[in-house]
Amino acid sequence: MTIFQVLQQQKRKVQAYTLNPKAISRIHLLGLIDPATREWTDGVLTKIARLIVSDAGSEDNLNLNEFEVIIFDTFIQKLYLGSSVTETSILNGLKH
Repeated sequence: MTIFQVLQQQKRKVQAYTLNPKAISRIHLLGLIDPATREWTDGVLTKIARLIVSDAGSEDNLNLNEFEVIIFDTFIQKLYLGSSVTETSILNGLKH
């Protein structure tokens, strides 16, 4: 069962952003820093993450019945994200 399915089962409002990370390069997915100017350019994933964070607003506006999730429609290598966070660890956090 996916996070998306668990949230839907709990009758929570879910805005899902679906990505296929293997369809684009790592730079286009994550973004890059220009070595000459040190200026950052967002990739698709970082743009979506910024959108989600800006939609969240402050803690005063926190709504635990509305979620925004990013779904990767294929397996991704740890090389892409460099993180040990897994869907299972996030689902375990939702149970508390």
